[in-house]
Amino acid sequence: VIEVSAQVDPRSFALQANDQAGHRLVVDLYDYQAKQSVPVVKKSVQESAKRDVIIAIDAGHGGEDPGATGPNRLREKDVVLAFAKELHRQLAATGRYHVRLTRDTDRFIPLRQRVAIARQHKADLFISIHADAVGKGNVRGMSVYTLSETSSDKEAAELARKENLSDVIAGVDLYGEPGEVTDILIDLAQRETKNFSANFARKVVDYAGKSTKLLQRTHRFAGFRVLKAPD
Repeated sequence: VIEVSAQVDPRSFALQANDQAGHRLVVDLYDYQAKQSVPVVKKSVQESAKRDVIIAIDAGHGGEDPGATGPNRLREKDVVLAFAKELHRQLAATGRYHVRLTRDTDRFIPLRQRVAIARQHKADLFISIHADAVGKGNVRGMSVYTLSETSSDKEAAELARKENLSDVIAGVDLYGEPGEVTDILIDLAQRETKNFSANFARKVVDYAGKSTKLLQRTHRFAGFRVLKAPD
């Protein structure tokens, strides 16, 4: 893990052992802002594979699972589906993202399959939409949940043993790796995901707070199943 104080444009390559030194991994951290002026001999695989960000939006519940029930028998599954479709429309209209819905009709999808759908679309970001109901009619506001620091490390490792190991961490094939290596790689991937998620949550809260009523402790942490995918 290399911590940096500014955004960088990384390059890395391996050198075979020679008379002066053993096998080496060279990592160059170029100034991201000045990367256009950095001479590069050839395009890296990552550069040639750059693409638009893919966002998966998951409307919670559906089908025989109505979710929470609000005033006038309003059902959560209907509210979040309408919200997800509108969010899809607005994000797609920017032209900056490819947006996919886990469901666009009133149907039930198991929690694990929702994550699988996002993986099939090679999503970079997974957002699950829910609408809670509480007994107090004056309680309103938005909150954002990310995975708790104390949740799911053990579950993630167990998931790797049960699921297709090539799908657990963004397509990295873990078959044949010792259990200790698999656990470490999953842990590293999940730590990175937690950090990215927390950073994204803060941005959402800061932006939405300008026009949307927020609950106290707006950024919250929990072990929801759909948040436990290591990648």
